[in-house]
Amino acid sequence: MGRRKSKLILLLALMALAWGIAHAAAQPIEDFLFDVVVTYRTADGLEVVAVDGFQVTGDLKIYVYTNQPGKVSITATAGGEKIFETEEGIEFKKEYSLTVPPSKYGRTITITVVLTWGKISKSVIKSYTVVKKPIPPAEAMAGWLTPKQLEKIVANIKWETIMKAMFAALMGIGAAAFLKYYLMMVDPINALQIPVLASSLAAAYLLEPEYGSGYWMVFLLADLLSYRFLKGPALIGILELRSKEREAWDVLLPIYTTADGRLAIALQRSDWAIRRLLGRHVYLELKNPVEAMWKKNGSIDLIIAEKAELKQKEVAAKHPEEATEGLRLEKIKRKEWVFEVEVADAHTIEFLKKAAYFDELKKHAKRILEENRKLYAQLDLAVEEAKTKAIMDWAKMRGVNIE
Repeated sequence: MGRRKSKLILLLALMALAWGIAHAAAQPIEDFLFDVVVTYRTADGLEVVAVDGFQVTGDLKIYVYTNQPGKVSITATAGGEKIFETEEGIEFKKEYSLTVPPSKYGRTITITVVLTWGKISKSVIKSYTVVKKPIPPAEAMAGWLTPKQLEKIVANIKWETIMKAMFAALMGIGAAAFLKYYLMMVDPINALQIPVLASSLAAAYLLEPEYGSGYWMVFLLADLLSYRFLKGPALIGILELRSKEREAWDVLLPIYTTADGRLAIALQRSDWAIRRLLGRHVYLELKNPVEAMWKKNGSIDLIIAEKAELKQKEVAAKHPEEATEGLRLEKIKRKEWVFEVEVADAHTIEFLKKAAYFDELKKHAKRILEENRKLYAQLDLAVEEAKTKAIMDWAKMRGVNIE
């Protein structure tokens, strides 16, 4: 009788356990809820609720709440290193204290909380930046646009705004074309860009006092991007070997043809650019015949020069000849700027794609100059030794003691 009773109790216990498991499995996942609240303590001793993504101190507390008993697992990492880990059962609420080491200040701390109810589990991940004096979220978000404000701005965008932005972009493209193509300023960061950008900023605020900065940003982006892709003038490189200074000097300049068919170079200073705009050019004069070195397309990309000099020359000005009997016309003279180059050699290379060639050539030139200097030093030494030997031979033949 006792054995039957114990078997009956065991059977009822197994049935109750099976019913509990089946009941738990039958419950929908929505019935299992939990929440995680993280707080930090300030220097004043106040406990502040942490907002995900913002700053906290290193003195943290983690509160876990659940509507059904289960198992809670917490892992905290800072700078890729695990600084806290625990796993235990939970009935309704659990509270944990976490102190972040000072070495982890300035790093991001990630807290992962996993709650398990039998075969069902849910997780929450929270992330903060650990600092000594956190900035409150309200102050950190000052000036940010809320989703509703952003939605309102997008809804209020009109065709008029789009047209103004397109006009600003076209003006930026026009400014880049004017500076690069007409004034031949190769680098987008140049002295003439400053007044262009300043005037465009002033114009943007005059037209749209409230949103002037936005239109100016459109202008700026269009200007810089266009400068990158617009075709500029042809480039010529000049490498001058300066034997006296024992160095090689190089420059890369735009080259163009003036209205009277003469070659000219575009110096990159702003005052020279304004002179070009007014029709006052710096003409390129090549000394020594180089016709045999010119390519079929008539272009030279690199000139190796014995001497390159910018100078002002006096030339006779053209004037109409008047056939007036007995009247003597005086020749009117004027001055023009000339970049005079004594050519040693010329090559055609692709500068923009093979700029390394130019650098290598410069290195070779420096090496040759250094070897030249050594040879001169050896020659001077040999001459001195020869003089000394000649004097010693003369003294020996004459019987003169010169020691």
